Amino acid sequence: MEQDTLNYVKRATYSTQRSSRCALYATSNTLVLFLLLALKLNAQQSVVSGNSKFVGTISYQGKDKSTGIHTYSAKVYSVAYNSLVQDVQLRFSSRADIDSVALSFNGKLLYVYQQPEHRVYNVKTGQQIAKFNFPVRMAFAHNDNYFVVSNFEWVTAFDSYTAEELEHYQIAPDNAITELSISPDDSHIIARTDRKQVVVWKKGQEKARKKFYGDDLVLSANGKELTVTRTQSNDLSTFTYALPEFKRLKKQSVSKILRDRAREQTLDARASDPTRKSTIIRASKFIPEGYKLSNVGNYVAFFAESANDEKELIVLSTLTGEILLEEVMGTLKQTVDIKWYNDSLMIPENAVKAVVFNASQGRYDRQLELEFFPESGRIRGKKQEQGRRISPNFKLGVYAEGADLLVKGNAEDDAQGTLKQHRFLGFSPNSAYVFIQNTVDGRVGYIEATD
Repeated sequence: MEQDTLNYVKRATYSTQRSSRCALYATSNTLVLFLLLALKLNAQQSVVSGNSKFVGTISYQGKDKSTGIHTYSAKVYSVAYNSLVQDVQLRFSSRADIDSVALSFNGKLLYVYQQPEHRVYNVKTGQQIAKFNFPVRMAFAHNDNYFVVSNFEWVTAFDSYTAEELEHYQIAPDNAITELSISPDDSHIIARTDRKQVVVWKKGQEKARKKFYGDDLVLSANGKELTVTRTQSNDLSTFTYALPEFKRLKKQSVSKILRDRAREQTLDARASDPTRKSTIIRASKFIPEGYKLSNVGNYVAFFAESANDEKELIVLSTLTGEILLEEVMGTLKQTVDIKWYNDSLMIPENAVKAVVFNASQGRYDRQLELEFFPESGRIRGKKQEQGRRISPNFKLGVYAEGADLLVKGNAEDDAQGTLKQHRFLGFSPNSAYVFIQNTVDGRVGYIEATD
């Protein structure tokens, strides 16, 4: 029977595979498991709001034989109140898969895409407020008072409560929009096109305020800086602008920085050894594939071909141009999957170990132990990588073993716990919660990680 209130809270303690401790996580952390409400077992998708306070699941309910209409249940839960906010009923003419689902930043709006329909629902009322039957890109304002929709060559802002059209924004012809976003303070709308053009509008002003050409962009958390990257030939350039004036603060050229570094190394080598007066150290060459701009915009990590024909990982400050890290990763053919969280970069050493480099401090700050030990026996190599999920801040990991879920902290010596008959729904963006579902009674819950 489905519940509409939280009926109990308990500390998450489970038997561990590698430690005599009972706690699911390391001694420096506490995890508490809150079980929320009953949910039917056929939930196929889940989604978490940007502020980490709401989680939603979608499950197929069945077909009405008299009308032929297929019904899905989209349930949105409040983490703060441990309660069901709304059970939104989605009705479609076909049983096709739900292609995409999203919650707005504050969990007030639900976006659902089942080809060819893009729908927006008010979570509080459960009512559909907008529907679009053409290819679109969509973004929600952080305070949820408006959202924007694009269709190739135009962008329109809509009121989140009435779906009334607010403004139309102009873009140059033959520039198909591939990505749409809104600044953290909701003051600017940003679009990227298939021609690598970045267009920025001030909310309420239909003419574009600024245009750039670039491959990637990041807005700072306070919305006061914009960083744009651009690759050309064998060079990567970064541009940092102050908002709202769009005054360019810094430009960095990776190729120039690598040439300057090689020149300094050459002079140092000649000065330290009189027999090396003719020595010339070749500059490393930027490798266009695999570079990552940090999600705070202040740092970029990229790979380069060294003078010794090895693959180097280099971390650079986009503000000062200072090289913060130089690390040989192996041969040029070796693939290294790096990942940013704020100013921290996770660098895999192998399938089960990784290190975290803190760019703001200019040093490695921890070693990660990513290996899981299921009851069925040791899992090696690619299966470990493919089966596990790592939290955005790299501190937690989960691994599905059959009907059970393994959960552990990623620091060395952290204990591993087992959640019997649970499945993983997702991490919250701030890494504070691991959302899970009991596959026996269908209840949805979360594990709270507290440092």
